[in-house]
Amino acid sequence: WTEQTRRIHGLEDGAILVLDAAIDFYHPEDRPVIEDLVRACIEEGTPYDEELRFTDAKGCSLWVRVMGERRERDGKKYLGGTIADITDRKVAEISLQKLAEELKQAQEIAHVGSWEWDVEKGEISWSDELFQIMGMNAKEALPNYEENLKLYHPDDREMLDRAVQRAVEEGIPYKLELRMLPRNGSGKVILA
Repeated sequence: WTEQTRRIHGLEDGAILVLDAAIDFYHPEDRPVIEDLVRACIEEGTPYDEELRFTDAKGCSLWVRVMGERRERDGKKYLGGTIADITDRKVAEISLQKLAEELKQAQEIAHVGSWEWDVEKGEISWSDELFQIMGMNAKEALPNYEENLKLYHPDDREMLDRAVQRAVEEGIPYKLELRMLPRNGSGKVILA
């Protein structure tokens, strides 16, 4: 084992573990996962790359990324791989997922949608709630900018287009009340 591998496990220098003891460091719910990955790697040669929960010898909870592959030396097969502490990244990822879920819930409660337009790429993204407001299914293809304008009353399209262009070109924010023509046929007045 490398010094880094021992450090992740919370072990002293020179410590060596056999495979069964090493698997005990994984979270009880993740042990069957790592056991299956290791078995498939040894028996079938299937490499693995997985992110799993882990508890070191000092009782600290971690997230680790483990990668393994079957290797051969002198005609004998063995398992080789790496382990990396990814706790900081994983905690940030989980926090972002939680915030995204909270935003989604807040939008549903307030009946507020959000959108983003990458002007250079011409790509538009909508929140789930905006799909609801627009009377569309989230699995439908998003409208491009021109198609998006058609979701508004014909008399409001030019006003919205001018406001958007000024926002893009000059950075001027806008706040408009617009009549919307959602695909489900019910007209609405929205604040954009």
